[in-house]
Amino acid sequence: MTGTRAAGNTPAREAARRGALLQLVRPVARTVPWWALAAGGGLGLLAAALPRLSGGEVAPWAAVNALRAAALCFALGAAFLLDDPARQTTAAVPVRRVLRHALRFALVLPPAAAWWTAAVLLVPEEARPRSGTSPWRRRRPSHSPWPARPSRCAAGAPSGRVRRSPRSCW
Repeated sequence: MTGTRAAGNTPAREAARRGALLQLVRPVARTVPWWALAAGGGLGLLAAALPRLSGGEVAPWAAVNALRAAALCFALGAAFLLDDPARQTTAAVPVRRVLRHALRFALVLPPAAAWWTAAVLLVPEEARPRSGTSPWRRRRPSHSPWPARPSRCAAGAPSGRVRRSPRSCW
C-alpha cells in the first residue's frame, strides 16, 4: 500500500523518542566517567607541555611526539566512555543503547575539543606542526630517480581519446 507507515515510525512515536532522549541528558551526564577523562586529559596536557618545560630549543619532531603522547593519554581516559555502568537501570528506556552511547560521546565532544586546543597551544609556536598538513602525504623530491606520473588532465586524454566532461580527470 502506498502512503502508509510502519507502526514503529509514526510521528508521535518519533517525538516521544526525542523527548525521552532529551530527558536522558542529565542521567547520562551523571554516568559519564568525568574522573577518567580528567585524569587522562591532565596527563595528556602534561605530556604536551613537556617540550616547553624542558627549556632550550624544541625540535619539531619532539613536539609532534609530545602531541601524540597527549592524544594517547586522553584516548585512554576516553576509553572509559565505552563502559556504561547504568546499562541495567536504563534498559527499560524507550531509546536504544546505541543512542545512549552516542549521547555520552556527544556530551564529551566539547570538552575534548577544548582539551585538544589547549594541548596544541601548550606546544611552543616555533615547534608546533602546521595546520592542514599531513605527514603521510609527501611531495616527491626533485632528485628522485623515478619519473613523476603524468596527469591525464595535464597531458590531455590518454591514447588520443577526447575528454567528454571536465570531471573525467577526477
